[in-house]
Amino acid sequence: IIHAVTRGETVVVSTATINLQDQLFRKDIPDLQRVLALVGERGTRNAERGREAADAGQQAAADDPAAHGPRPTARAPIPAHFDAALLKGRANYLCLRRWFALRRGGPEARHTPEDAQVLAKTLLWLQETDTGDRAELLLLPAEQAAWGRLAEHEGACVAAQCPFQKRGQCFLYRARRQAESAHVVVVNHALLLSDLGTDGGVLPPYQHLIVDEAHHLEAEATKQFGFEVDAARLALHLDALGKGDAAARRESTLAELRARLNVTRGKAAREAKARADDVAEPIARAIEEARAAGAAFFLHLAAFAERHGGERGAYDQRLRLTDGVRGADWRAVEAAWDLLHAPLLRIAEGLTTLLLALDAVGDELEGREDLVMELTLAGRANAEIRLHTAAAVANPDPAMVYWIAAGAARERVSLNAAPLHVGELLQKGLFDTKRGVVLTSATLATEGSFGFVRERLGLDRSKKVRELLVPSPFDYERNVLLYLADDMPEPSSPGYQKRLNEALIALCAATEGRALVLFTSYNALQTTYRAIKAPLERAGVLVLGQRIDGSPRQILDRFRANPRAVLLGTSSFWEGVDVVGDALSVLAIAKLPFAVPTDPVFAARGEGFDDPFLGYAVPGAILRFKQGFGRLIRSAGDRGVCAVLDRRVLSKRYGRGFIASLPPCTARRGPLDDLGPAAAAWLRPVEGPQVAGRRSGRDPLS
Repeated sequence: IIHAVTRGETVVVSTATINLQDQLFRKDIPDLQRVLALVGERGTRNAERGREAADAGQQAAADDPAAHGPRPTARAPIPAHFDAALLKGRANYLCLRRWFALRRGGPEARHTPEDAQVLAKTLLWLQETDTGDRAELLLLPAEQAAWGRLAEHEGACVAAQCPFQKRGQCFLYRARRQAESAHVVVVNHALLLSDLGTDGGVLPPYQHLIVDEAHHLEAEATKQFGFEVDAARLALHLDALGKGDAAARRESTLAELRARLNVTRGKAAREAKARADDVAEPIARAIEEARAAGAAFFLHLAAFAERHGGERGAYDQRLRLTDGVRGADWRAVEAAWDLLHAPLLRIAEGLTTLLLALDAVGDELEGREDLVMELTLAGRANAEIRLHTAAAVANPDPAMVYWIAAGAARERVSLNAAPLHVGELLQKGLFDTKRGVVLTSATLATEGSFGFVRERLGLDRSKKVRELLVPSPFDYERNVLLYLADDMPEPSSPGYQKRLNEALIALCAATEGRALVLFTSYNALQTTYRAIKAPLERAGVLVLGQRIDGSPRQILDRFRANPRAVLLGTSSFWEGVDVVGDALSVLAIAKLPFAVPTDPVFAARGEGFDDPFLGYAVPGAILRFKQGFGRLIRSAGDRGVCAVLDRRVLSKRYGRGFIASLPPCTARRGPLDDLGPAAAAWLRPVEGPQVAGRRSGRDPLS
């Protein structure tokens, strides 16, 4: 803040999620603004005294060149005020152009009940909002799709042709203008990286960046620099031009264009209508041909994945497309793509002709700007689908990883790609272009080293990188019991699930709940939930399961409110969960969080290591393990027990690295039968509980 204000430069702060953005902008930054307003005046007085001292020192040096000692220097004053701005991705802002278009659809427009509800909510909200940010609205889960039809989305706007943008009414561009004049701009990683893809067209010019939650940067870059094409995306493109039934075709962009040209007089309009008539029917035929060819193409992809036995997870099947997999029967997929590519190309050519016709007719055509925008966006979507799919099917890039994902019942099939390495992209597009970048997170180091993260982000060869490993302010040795069960079967053993169920029942009964149990798969969570729910609830302990008892937010609120509850979570619960105090006093980690080895991107990246498991899988799992461990202690007054129920931390040589990456705790290794009593004793409100087998330090098992 001091740098931004005194230099007049923008500093961008990027964090992982929209929720964390809102926390920074709506809680932390206002706190700082209030504090600086109080101390700013004092800081200014101190700075004035510093300048006076510096001037006196310089005068003394001039009078006595032989004087010794350092010269006093003036310090930058603490600013009493600074401007901050919040900038989110397009989909978070209401698009006035789309809102009015949906609203003026008239009684014949087939609005869903959710469309009507969201239109009513936004009609009232528009009278009071300054931001157009969806975070200000309470939208039900069923209304999310309706919001998607009203919100900005990638490629949904041609700024030079938007009347609301020209009048300064567009919420997105208003937010961007505010960001241009702010000292501190808060964004998220997705927006930060999408700015790279648009050559700096999203964020204001900046040379200084702070990346919070930087352990997410590689994963977000993988997502942003990759692509996904599925039947829904193809249908969205085709439906924008003309839906299949007659009633919908009357509401299509092509129908609207021809109708407006029909009522526009003048030679230019007549000529434009003639050109539109020449291509409108061929485009309509190409749209229907593309629908049929698209359905066949995605069926061929699903059949190919089925024949080649891609890894089937809980929700979908993934087949990595390597040179070895693309055999003779891949030609059937290529042939299906050729049948889809041809009508898509004809649509693109027709759109170009229509845009030329609109250019010739000029401003005498009512609503010309809207039509030009819709056709331009359709052309952009068409080009992206054609180019990305053609590369994946017929001309794969060796720097990319390709795979097919198919739902269990083939209800959704997609063709996907992601960069094999993002480090070079980040280095050239981000790090090398800035004067200063700070990467910060509680989980950047493994066993006290930043080497793994430096290699993943392309910083391993840079001499400009400086490192700082800061110890936690919390007293883990005094406040955390780390219990390592030495008689737990390994996860691959037949008796593992039975012993896990018994251990969790005994532990959570002894501690009267107050526990978060972390799993690495939803199937394992469901199995455990069914086994422990009845015994624990007979003991008066409520059991809550992710995706079983409500949304993550709902079950987290119930967990906080119930003093005798156990929450079973996976995926998102390994991080971002912040429960301060006694409500979360026990953390149980069912399995070490290794990535699925057959995941296409994970497998492809692992091949770049001499030992993929030790060089890639283990460090990544350690970072995830640290994230999970971080859920336990959220304030200096917290006290808790972390039980690791995966014996591999003791039985495997690599297991020591997981424990060594944690802050020094009071550690005990012992049998599962002792876990419940030890946890209950540790959590008892007595001073300095004594725990048998206590070890401490960076390597508690030595």
